[in-house]
Amino acid sequence: MKSLEEIKEMLESDLNLCIPAIKSLTKPELYYNQYLDGVSYKLVALLEIHLRKDRNEWDSAKWMDDCLITDVGLTERELYLGGIVIWGIGGTTEQWTEPFFFEVALKHYQPDFSRYLFLFGDMDKEAVNYTKFNKKRSIWDQDNRDWQYIIDVV
Repeated sequence: MKSLEEIKEMLESDLNLCIPAIKSLTKPELYYNQYLDGVSYKLVALLEIHLRKDRNEWDSAKWMDDCLITDVGLTERELYLGGIVIWGIGGTTEQWTEPFFFEVALKHYQPDFSRYLFLFGDMDKEAVNYTKFNKKRSIWDQDNRDWQYIIDVV
């Protein structure tokens, strides 16, 4: 497994390559993964490292698979991504989904990983089985969340 610093460097590099595509988006998309090549699985790798390192309540048998990026935003000062994380439990093939929000500071339109925020999970709603989510993709559509995990790196 890669270290936290290695994942941050890889993610920073990928995001730098994707910022021009994000800037040129002209219409809303259902999923933005195609514009963010390689970002989704590195993003959940970053989340998994933090959950294992910082949170005793994250079950060590759980593993992160990928994420569906449903929201992208870019300003002079920050880049944010939102969507659905897909994770599983060791010894099974069953997968689960939960919402996430990620925000990283920018300096001259370049990600600055000395400051980022990761929000994951919803205290008001249990993880949803991927099969159920796949049949009703709108299941996580909502604006207000009571985030279960808040990872604020400053």
